[in-house]
Amino acid sequence: MNKRKIGGVLIALSVAAAALSARAEEATAPNGVVIQIDGDEFSPFVDYTAPFHQQEDGGYVFAVRKRGSGDAVFLAQGFIYYSGDWRFYDRAYLPGGNSVDFASSERKVLGCSRYSGCRYSESYQLTFTPEQVKAGLREGIRVQVRGRGAGEFVIAFSAPELEAAMAVSGMQP
Repeated sequence: MNKRKIGGVLIALSVAAAALSARAEEATAPNGVVIQIDGDEFSPFVDYTAPFHQQEDGGYVFAVRKRGSGDAVFLAQGFIYYSGDWRFYDRAYLPGGNSVDFASSERKVLGCSRYSGCRYSESYQLTFTPEQVKAGLREGIRVQVRGRGAGEFVIAFSAPELEAAMAVSGMQP
């Protein structure tokens, strides 16, 4: 067998092994919302993710991250694209001014042009307290993300998608 055939067989086996070890599936909650379930035997947690929210300049999701120990973290992950100057997103607030734990996960320059300036990308993760999620089960959760530069944006999760993630994961805030 030549090296090219051996390489092809090894790649095929690697892909098949990865597919077998991943536990990616979908479950429909009692309220009809479809939740993505992701995890594998090597991961210390399983993510129960609500539907993705696509925006013109980015997107975001809500997830319940359930650890093997049985406890859970309630989080949102997202990204935004923009032009102009760096915004350095670094904080998030609920209506009324209560803060949400914010972590920046990545900042990138996507490209620059002498005519149109630079285009940037920032990724983030928000971690909600159980009390914030419990309040969101009544009316949903709206969060404003702010940066050190100009610009802020709002993300929102409906009560039904929060309820669905809780029901499928078996967790309550």
